[in-house]
Amino acid sequence: MIGLLAPVGGSLNIVASQSGVISRRHVAEGDVVEAGSVLFVINAEKQSWHQATDQDGGKGAITNVNALVSQHIENRRQTLLQERTQRKIQTDQRLKMLSDRIRGIEDQLRLNDEELNDLSHRVALSEKTFQRYSSLVKEGFFSESQAQVKYEELIDAQSRLRNARRNVSTLKLERSTLQGEQLSLQGQLQTDMQQIERSLASVQQEADEHSARQNSVVLTPAVGAPEKGKKYLVAATHLQVGQSVQSGQVVATLVNINDSDRPPAGPNQPAGHQYTLEAHLYATGQKIGFLKVGQTVFLRYLAYPYQKFGFHRGQITGISDTPFGLNEMPPSLASQLTSQTGSQEALYRINVRLDQQSIKTYGNDFPLKSGLTLEADVLQERRKIWEWIFEPVLAARVKLGSSFETPTQNTKEPGAAQPTP
Repeated sequence: MIGLLAPVGGSLNIVASQSGVISRRHVAEGDVVEAGSVLFVINAEKQSWHQATDQDGGKGAITNVNALVSQHIENRRQTLLQERTQRKIQTDQRLKMLSDRIRGIEDQLRLNDEELNDLSHRVALSEKTFQRYSSLVKEGFFSESQAQVKYEELIDAQSRLRNARRNVSTLKLERSTLQGEQLSLQGQLQTDMQQIERSLASVQQEADEHSARQNSVVLTPAVGAPEKGKKYLVAATHLQVGQSVQSGQVVATLVNINDSDRPPAGPNQPAGHQYTLEAHLYATGQKIGFLKVGQTVFLRYLAYPYQKFGFHRGQITGISDTPFGLNEMPPSLASQLTSQTGSQEALYRINVRLDQQSIKTYGNDFPLKSGLTLEADVLQERRKIWEWIFEPVLAARVKLGSSFETPTQNTKEPGAAQPTP
C-alpha cells in the first residue's frame, strides 16, 4: 500500500476571494496564527486602455480604473461638503438679516409704546378740556364754536391714538412673521443638513465598498465563538509580494494545531512550531478484508530509502467505513494510486499512528514533514515455517473434505436440527 504523511488535526488550503496582486504578506512559513488573523492583502487594481486623442498628443494611454473611480467618489464627497458649507453660510446670513429686522421692529415697538402713552394722556386731557368747555358753553362763558374746536382736537387725538395702536399691531404681526421665518429656515437647514449627511454616508459606503473590492484581505478561518483562540501553523505560503493571484487560487496552507497534539520538541523540532503527523494509507476493497485496528505497520519513506535508513513502525488507529474517490485525494497521490492499481476504483483510508515523529539520518534527528509519500506493509499474523510449506496441502484437504460432506439423517424427530460432522 502507498500513502502519505498528514497532520493529525488536518490541514486546510486558504484561497483568494478575488483576482489581483499580492500587495502585503503578514505571515511566513512556520508562523503560528490565531483565527481571524490577516494573512495577505490583495490589490485588485484595474487598468484600461484609452484610444489616442488630441490631449495625449495622438498616443494612447493606460488609465487606472480604480483610481478614476476613487477620484470620482472623492469629487462627489467634496461637492457635498462644499454644498453643506454654502447652505449653512447662506442660512446663517438669512437668519442674521431676520434677526436684525426683528431687533429693528422691537426698537420701533418700544418707541410706539412711549408714543401710545403720550397719545393716551393727550386724549385724556382733550376729553377733560372738551367736557369743561361744554359745561362753560351751557353757562354762557364760551360760544358753541369754541367748544367745537375742542371737540375736533379730541377727535384728532383719538385718531392718532388709534393709528399708533394699529401701527403697533402691524409691527407685532411683522415680528411674528419674521420669527416664523426664522424657525422655518432653521428647520429647513436641519432637513438639508440631514439630507447632505445621508448623501455623505452613502458616498462613504460606496468608497468603503470600492476600497474593499480594491484591497481584499485574506484571513484565517473564524466562524464563531468556538473558533475563538484556535491556532494554526502556516505550513506553506504559495505566493510572494508582487505576484498575481486568481480568484479561488490557493495562497497558503494551514495546519490545525492543539496543545494536546504537539509532541515533545526534539533536537531539530522548534518548540511550539511542530505538530503531530500520522500516515494515511489507501487500499482497495480486496486488501481491506483482514486489516483491523491495532495491527503493526512497517513504513518505508520514499525520501529516505529503506535499504539505507530501514523500516519505521506504526500502528493502525482507524479504518474508514466508506471508500474515498480519487478526486477526494491529493492529485499527486491519486496519480500514483491509479498507476499502481490500474483502475479508478474507490479506496479505503487507513490511519496509522507513527512511533516516531522524526527520522535519524547521519547521526541527526530530522523531523518528518507533511506530504511525504511512503509505502507500507501490514503485519497481519505470524506463522511457523512448516505452516507456510504445507499451507497448499491443508487448503486442498479442507476443500476436498467440504466436497464429500453429506447431511446426517435424523429419523427420530422430523424438523430437528442436524449435527455438524
